[in-house]
Amino acid sequence: MSVILDSGAYAFVLFTASLWLYDGEGPTSATALSILLLWLKLLLFIRPFEYFGIYMAIIIGVAEKVFSFLVILGFMVLGFAHAFFVLLRPQAGSSLSTPPNPDNTDDNNPWSLTTNYNAVDENGAISSTSSLIQTPDVNTNPYAWFDTSLLAVYRFMAGK
Repeated sequence: MSVILDSGAYAFVLFTASLWLYDGEGPTSATALSILLLWLKLLLFIRPFEYFGIYMAIIIGVAEKVFSFLVILGFMVLGFAHAFFVLLRPQAGSSLSTPPNPDNTDDNNPWSLTTNYNAVDENGAISSTSSLIQTPDVNTNPYAWFDTSLLAVYRFMAGK
């Protein structure tokens, strides 16, 4: 880890700084990654001091023990995300901007998953002739794309 941070941290920081000097403003993600790499480099610098080194050794030891568990957990999340993506994605041709035909039987179409609001007449009875349908967005069916399917399965497994 130290070898990667020795060569990569400074090179990436210099690259980000040169982008900032050239454009007057660097990419935010590159700046954030540069800051993270420099903080990790600081942690490696204070590791030889006994007061901090003990805790760094504990953290690295725990990370080594937990790594195999995290790999297995990652494969489980990938497997569930792929299965839910295949099972719950809408049929080809579904659109967020245009509602489907009335004879469409796709239960995973974003228009089928949105909330319907019925009108109430002056007597308090629900009118069956008119209703309002909420327009779907990209968050209506999180299993429509694989990357959002990964996030949805992670949140599902984390209990969020």
